[in-house]
Amino acid sequence: MRKGSGAPLFSGRPVRLVASERLPFAPPSPGPILLGHDMTFDIDRTAPATGRAEIVIAAPLHAVWTKYTDLADWPDWNSGVEWIGANIPLDPGARFEWRAGGLTIRSCLQAVEPERVIGWTGETLFISARHVTRFADLGAGTRVLTEESFRGAYARLMPGHAARQIEAALLQGLTDLKDACEGRRRKRAA
Repeated sequence: MRKGSGAPLFSGRPVRLVASERLPFAPPSPGPILLGHDMTFDIDRTAPATGRAEIVIAAPLHAVWTKYTDLADWPDWNSGVEWIGANIPLDPGARFEWRAGGLTIRSCLQAVEPERVIGWTGETLFISARHVTRFADLGAGTRVLTEESFRGAYARLMPGHAARQIEAALLQGLTDLKDACEGRRRKRAA
């Protein structure tokens, strides 16, 4: 709930909120994101490897959402992204290809709720991934929670390693996003 307002952070949508000891506000539950009437998208909570990271960014929600969802700009601020194939519309079903961690990933947007949530699936060698990022307006800043799951041979054979890799990549991406949104990171040279 927003402090003092009694309204859920992601108001207007059926997302259950739970209490958090780490933060002075309630994060969304780890359950599925419900969008519209029949659309549900979440990470695969039964996958062999999952991870999550969250951060508070001292920038307005609109600025953080705009930076994060300008997919063509990812290589400029996210040190883990080597390149991305093309500009795409922010619509479920839009496909894009990108490279991170030395792997080319073929992704498809699955959920887009402006300034609230974005989610996609991704496929690469030995990995099938599901990724969801949620945003919450804190007034003086923005809270970003991102989660990812891996299935496939890599996650099945080395689930602990895969989970650690997911969490490290998510934290690195959120730290880079925070630095970019707060004006602490210069764009990469072309």
